[in-house]
Amino acid sequence: MPNISSDSGALNAIKQLETAVWYLNKDPKFETEKPYYSNIPFDHPDAKQTNLESSPFNVQVTDIRGDEHRYNLDSPGFQILKKELSIEYDKFADSAWIQETYYPIVENWLREAIGESDLERIYIYDHTVRRRDPNIPLASRGSEGALQPVPAAHVDHSHNSGPTRVRAHLSEVEAEELMKNRFQIINVWQPLFGPIQDWPLAVCDPNSVALGDLVPTDLIYPHYFGEIYSLYGNPQHQWYFLKDQMPGEILLLKCYDSETSSNTRFVPHCGINNPQAPADARPRESIEFRAMVFYKAK
Repeated sequence: MPNISSDSGALNAIKQLETAVWYLNKDPKFETEKPYYSNIPFDHPDAKQTNLESSPFNVQVTDIRGDEHRYNLDSPGFQILKKELSIEYDKFADSAWIQETYYPIVENWLREAIGESDLERIYIYDHTVRRRDPNIPLASRGSEGALQPVPAAHVDHSHNSGPTRVRAHLSEVEAEELMKNRFQIINVWQPLFGPIQDWPLAVCDPNSVALGDLVPTDLIYPHYFGEIYSLYGNPQHQWYFLKDQMPGEILLLKCYDSETSSNTRFVPHCGINNPQAPADARPRESIEFRAMVFYKAK
């Protein structure tokens, strides 16, 4: 008789990898000051760009390939949408082309994933292209056109900043009307080539995240003052990724949900170093879109 537990253990070993996720240090200073990161250079010599300090912690990350159907936007707050497509790689250097040609494509993906009958409106408000440069230090955010994977666990929005983001892009009247019903902010993440082996994106099941693990953090731009969640480490966190993700395997993840009864309002995520990647793996290149999704009244 075969040893089932042994076979299951071998399968789990194949489906998991051990790597580091960077978490915010539990610093006593945060009892009196709020964590922040400024994208605006400060002139004062004593002014710091950030007061964030993070450290790496080893975690197990589970490959969901073959089990993609088990994951959706309702629970645990992320899903894989599979499409037959070819990437026009060179055009992703043209921001205007992305907005004019690709935004409508991304909107259609969201409508397919969510269902037309429930939707009132979708508004894609920005995108980010990341092209990892091995010569840029890991801790650096990179520069425009060479933004790097982010190794620190975070959520793009907080309980407070979801409505702030809506008001930043829509008129006061429209924003207040749309926010009377449920709305979400969804990140649409796509590789620009495949398979992605170098620094894939990992997501954390929000059901494994305690409320105290989420740390409101100011994010300061010249044009916008936002708030994200940094994360404190917790051995209960359950991390996932899609091994060898291809451009036609689009990852959707919730970064905000106005439905306060939901357990999956905020999906932590980060880039992870893949110890199983070949030494000559092509550095990651990806694009992410952020969309506000407004629902009809129930």
